[in-house]
Amino acid sequence: HMAPISDNMINWHLETTMKLTMWKLFHKIGINSLFSLVTRARPFSEKSKVDENSVILARSISAEEFSILSDGIAIIASHQPEILEQIRYLGTIGACEAFLIDRKEFIELLFDDKALLHVNCNCLNQAHLKPV
Repeated sequence: HMAPISDNMINWHLETTMKLTMWKLFHKIGINSLFSLVTRARPFSEKSKVDENSVILARSISAEEFSILSDGIAIIASHQPEILEQIRYLGTIGACEAFLIDRKEFIELLFDDKALLHVNCNCLNQAHLKPV
């Protein structure tokens, strides 16, 4: 038996979905795909407990010098601690949008949704090529 979804929750889902449409990473992704991503996500804060079962979607929304984060990036948290630190720092100064998703749910979603799989694979490949 699931708890009823409050208006606040619905608003958060809709607003977050609209936010993600602005991410360069998701420009070619349909709204339904983004919505199903958002239903599995929760806001990331510096207090969030993060481990290898966490996936973080993040982008910097102001500081250009953080170019690796500028377009939106998905990271499996335990692999890239230096980017994780950057996200936490940018979050504290309000220069970052970041969301946390359970890794298992994220992977299930990617298998259900080829478009999301495609952008995330591209993104992960580029992240490995860029000098950090």
